[in-house]
Amino acid sequence: MSLVRRPGFPAHRAGTFIEFDNDYALVKTLAPGVVRGIPLGESRLRSRYGVTVVGIKPMGEDFTYATAETVVEKGDVIIVTGKTAAVEAFAELS
Repeated sequence: MSLVRRPGFPAHRAGTFIEFDNDYALVKTLAPGVVRGIPLGESRLRSRYGVTVVGIKPMGEDFTYATAETVVEKGDVIIVTGKTAAVEAFAELS
């Protein structure tokens, strides 16, 4: 397991990766528009992007677990996990 800063990853997106295996990673990133404003359970992120949001840090608050009822807002930092390529692609969305 390694904590890495991915080369070329947009600095404003946070982009800190933890790689658990050759093809599985976790990333801390700013929430892109595709996930904002609706409960995570309705967002279909896993089927659309192949990722799961496991944690959230709303602006001005502490990190907490994400649930199906969690609604992500602009400026929130999220923790996303999945296959490395899927996580990288999702984290690059704006």
